[in-house]
Amino acid sequence: MRLQCALNRHLINLSGWRSERGTAEGFRAACRETGLSCILQEKIVWLHGRMPIDTLSIITRPGSRHDQPYHRWNNLSFMAEAKRALAHSDSALDSTNEA
Repeated sequence: MRLQCALNRHLINLSGWRSERGTAEGFRAACRETGLSCILQEKIVWLHGRMPIDTLSIITRPGSRHDQPYHRWNNLSFMAEAKRALAHSDSALDSTNEA
């Protein structure tokens, strides 16, 4: 994978020490094999990378009230969203401490 990315001139953030063998699809297959339903996967970009290298997954029991059709998307703005959330939580804490 690293060589292929280099050949295609992709910039990838490998500092997250993610396994090259672990994939969102593999996780979903493992869920099916163990009788779980993977209902949502969000592929995310870490730090200064430009390609999604990690996945957040939501699983449930098949037939539960939370079970729904599978959905997946790439979130290339994950770190920007995290920074905004942190700034918001910091300002909320500041206003609580002032009271």
